[in-house]
Amino acid sequence: GLFASRDAATDLAFSGLLELEGTRPLGIGLETMTVRAGDVAWELQNSARFRYVSDEGLLIENLNLERQGTEPGTIAINGMLPPTGAAELRVTALNVDLGDFRRLIPTAPDVTGELSLTGVLEGPVASPDLTVTGQAVQVGVQGVVTDSLNFDFDYTAGLLTGYARAVTNGRPLLDAELSVPMSLSLENRIIPAFEFDENAPKVKGRIITTLPKAKESRPL
Repeated sequence: GLFASRDAATDLAFSGLLELEGTRPLGIGLETMTVRAGDVAWELQNSARFRYVSDEGLLIENLNLERQGTEPGTIAINGMLPPTGAAELRVTALNVDLGDFRRLIPTAPDVTGELSLTGVLEGPVASPDLTVTGQAVQVGVQGVVTDSLNFDFDYTAGLLTGYARAVTNGRPLLDAELSVPMSLSLENRIIPAFEFDENAPKVKGRIITTLPKAKESRPL
C-alpha cells in the first residue's frame, strides 16, 4: 500500500497491484483507496483498475467511490479512451457535496451545494458524442443561493446544444439555451481539444437572468 499526505488534514491511501512492463508502470489494480480531507472521507467500494499506455489509451474499470459519514454521496467512473477508434466513458455522480472540492483543493472556487449528474462520451475519438445531464441543489456562490440548477448539454456532429435553468425562492434566476458550432476531439490525447467555428454565431438562443436586488442603505 501507499500513503501520501498534503497536510495534517488531507491524505490519500491506497493498496493494490502494479502492472509493470519491465520497470515501467502501466497501471494499477486497486483493492482499497481512501481520500480524506478534514472530517470527510471518500472510499473505494470495490476492486477497480486504472491503466494508461500511450498506444492503447486510458482505461478505468469500476472506479466507484462513496462519501462516508452522515451526508453520503457517490461517484462512479467506467470506460475506455483509446488514442484512435471508438471511446466509451461514463461518469455518474450522486449527491456530491460541492464543498468537498475546496476541502481537497484549497484554491478551488468557494461553492456550496449538492450535485448529481450523468456524463457519457462515446463514439469515434476524432469526433465523439457527449451528453451531460444533471441537477445541483442549494448552490451558493458569492452570497447568492439557488434552490436548484438544472442543466442538459449534448454535443454531436459539430454542434453543442443545451440549457441551464436556476430557481431561487421559487423565482427564475437563470434561463439559458445555447447552440454553439464547434468541434471536439480526443484523438491521440487524453485532454479534449475544442475548436469553435469563428464564422458562425457563438451562441444562439436566449439568456434570462433575474438577480436579487441589493438592499438600499440610507444615512441615519
